[in-house]
Amino acid sequence: MKDVVDNTNMNISDKTTFCDNDSIFIETYSNNKLFESIRGVYKLDSKSNTLSIKIHGNEYSNSEIIKLTETELHIKDRKTGKIFRNIRY
Repeated sequence: MKDVVDNTNMNISDKTTFCDNDSIFIETYSNNKLFESIRGVYKLDSKSNTLSIKIHGNEYSNSEIIKLTETELHIKDRKTGKIFRNIRY
């Protein structure tokens, strides 16, 4: 999935790959070049509508799921209150 809103005005985008084994790969691109690559694990809790991501065993993100379909994922960061819209491509 790709974050489709660039909040930085620096031509930055994120590509997130969710794998069946609960692994997650997050790649950050700046000016269409790979800037950072992060690997971790995720937990999708459908009862509490949360998505938790851990990197190296530490909590990286804990977000509320606003919308989840086959093509879109909207999450709200609990720390900042920002909503991120991701699309499947």
